[in-house]
Amino acid sequence: MTTRRTGMIRAAAATRMTAAAGAVCAAMALSLLAGCSQSPTAGSSSQASLDAASIQENSLSIARCMRDKGFDVPDPDSDGNLNMPTTDDPEAVEKAFKECEDSAGPLPGAEDVSEEEMRQFHVRLAECLRQEGYDVADPAPGENLAVDESIPEEALNTCSEKADAESPSAPATTKGGK
Repeated sequence: MTTRRTGMIRAAAATRMTAAAGAVCAAMALSLLAGCSQSPTAGSSSQASLDAASIQENSLSIARCMRDKGFDVPDPDSDGNLNMPTTDDPEAVEKAFKECEDSAGPLPGAEDVSEEEMRQFHVRLAECLRQEGYDVADPAPGENLAVDESIPEEALNTCSEKADAESPSAPATTKGGK
């Protein structure tokens, strides 16, 4: 069994807080997490390509780093999703992932989001997934949310939209899914 981690989880709240929010959402229709209820702005299609490419490049850098650290992590899929191995030492995987994530640098817009804002987003996402019947634990402070690869993309997308709309800093047009 593997655990799916995505560039989108790490960038979810960040993408909502940048001009690329709607564009990234379009670029990852099959993937996870972004402020999908926000309308793309003029000129955002070129930004979507840039951000999708940046996410892919960032995720690829993390995958290579994880392999350098001895973990069997394949290259990310076309949406930037990473499949992390399930091991007897999840703390070691998490530690290596954090180091690799730090080494790869922030995703586009990630510098606009505090660690606490991202954590709260992940908690709301986990709560929604549990309401949908999936066994997902809240991330510990300072850790990323890990989701089992068996959870359908549709459930992840729906819950990410809900979690984003419930953000205290979400634009009024996205609150409540409107």
